[in-house]
Amino acid sequence: MPVYQDGAKWTVKQVLAHFITIERSMHWLFKDILSGGSGSPEDFDVDRFNLTQTAKLDGLNIDELIKQFKAVREETVSIVAGMSEEDLDREGRHAFHGPGKLERFIRWAYEHARIHKNDIRKVLQ
Repeated sequence: MPVYQDGAKWTVKQVLAHFITIERSMHWLFKDILSGGSGSPEDFDVDRFNLTQTAKLDGLNIDELIKQFKAVREETVSIVAGMSEEDLDREGRHAFHGPGKLERFIRWAYEHARIHKNDIRKVLQ
């Protein structure tokens, strides 16, 4: 079932694939900032990433996507659980939000999923 009528025109299944690919990219971002890096490059093309990376999972069925999402989320929890309070104040660049603190980027990962879930709920009603 289509969730979005514009842009990528993702289905519910493709939104789940998007959760997987975007959260995997957050692992890279979190680890880069934790190691003293600056985060996402300024010229990072978010739209291109979303279209190309999500499409790479088109061949998976819903059960495979759910399994991957669970594994990705477990890794996110593990990375965040290993952070100290000081780590949360580290600064870097998020591809969508620009400069900010790691704490904000972690929170955004969950807010982002909630936004898409709300969009799915509206379509399914």
